[in-house]
Amino acid sequence: MTEIEPAGVTYERMAFDRLHARLARNYGWQTALEAPAHGVKAAPSLYSLGLARAGVRVTLEGGDPQQAAAFARLGLQARVTFAPPSLAPGSAESALPYPAGAFDLAWNFAALPLFDDPLAALRELGRVARFVMIAGVNGWNYGFPLHRLAHALTRTPWTHGAVRLHYPAPVRQLMKQAGLRPLETGVLDCPPWPDSPGLRDIRLHRHPPGARQWQVPALEYLQTGFPAWMERIYRWLERPPLPHRLRLPYAHLFYVVAAAGRSDSNSFKRG
Repeated sequence: MTEIEPAGVTYERMAFDRLHARLARNYGWQTALEAPAHGVKAAPSLYSLGLARAGVRVTLEGGDPQQAAAFARLGLQARVTFAPPSLAPGSAESALPYPAGAFDLAWNFAALPLFDDPLAALRELGRVARFVMIAGVNGWNYGFPLHRLAHALTRTPWTHGAVRLHYPAPVRQLMKQAGLRPLETGVLDCPPWPDSPGLRDIRLHRHPPGARQWQVPALEYLQTGFPAWMERIYRWLERPPLPHRLRLPYAHLFYVVAAAGRSDSNSFKRG
């Protein structure tokens, strides 16, 4: 079965690409670990493309080696390494096979709520990197309760993990408990449509993941430019001079960047 990533996922990839470029530049990241490097109702192992495009050497824990072709298509094959899974939701293995401080950044997307022990996962990410970034689905978006309702009405098991970790404040608090110091909280992927009512999600739940081949329109757009209508949405809704709190109701995703340390200081920057 071939699954074409819809426009919403394409826009999401554009937003990640630009966020990662800004963060890599601001924090001076040169190496990054994505653990785990899975897919969230989308092609796996492509969420670090923006980091690689910004010159960062990325290691994908549990990444799908078939996606090496996507990096090669963009001329990024020398900046990506695929590694076997070690830190993964549901895995008995809790240690990453890297020395302390091996990376500038350790991060993941939509994975923290899935861990049985998210605190231990954060501590392990913080052990191997100077910075930790968690990105996730924004529970404040007006589509989130619709998504939960879709699961309930269709009696589809909730597979998206701990609900509380779909909100920025509990993630920041857990980071502090893990000995990390939150530096920057923001939002990304802010189009006007909801994320997500759950209809596509329910459909994908009913097909085995191994039976799906992905087509990723964003790979072409990263070379030729994204459609003008996406650029207009990004300009008017993604980059307005508004605090991120005012964008939470329509932002699809949030992120928190933290540094190793024990200070409880918080600062907020626009994404």
